Amino acid sequence: MTEGAVKYTIEFDNQAPTAIASQQQSPITAVGMENGSIYFYNTRTGQLIGEVSFPYPVQCLSWNANGTQLLVGGTGGAVAKYTIGTTSSVENETIDALSVHPNPVNDMLMIHDSEITESTRYTVRNILGQIIQSGSFERGMAISTASWSSGTYYVSAGKKHAVIVKQ
Repeated sequence: MTEGAVKYTIEFDNQAPTAIASQQQSPITAVGMENGSIYFYNTRTGQLIGEVSFPYPVQCLSWNANGTQLLVGGTGGAVAKYTIGTTSSVENETIDALSVHPNPVNDMLMIHDSEITESTRYTVRNILGQIIQSGSFERGMAISTASWSSGTYYVSAGKKHAVIVKQ
């Protein structure tokens, strides 16, 4: 078999994956589904090594730099973090959702959250983790998204997070 050739296929029982993320450090790929299932596969063998349930349809998946945590974004801005153990165990950590609307967004994103103070910094990152915009939070603030490309973004303010889709 030549380098880069297909070695195996994975079938999903009449479901289409909605997100996929591969690790650089180990042969694990996460596949997110519309029903909230997240499957973990060994990319060398194609073997299913674990499964977790996310309470919302999965929109995006992203591994941290060392490949031990998977950030999951779902509809309505829901976010969760899963930690992958050395024995392929998976632990879930719920992350407080940031109140944003509309989602998906076209031109202006509104952030409303009574628990965030005006001294709190906010950050918007693209799917690659690059900072698109940051600043200090203001009550009822609106962020212009007109210059952003279509895609998925992570918004964080303090300890709260949201996943948004720019159309």
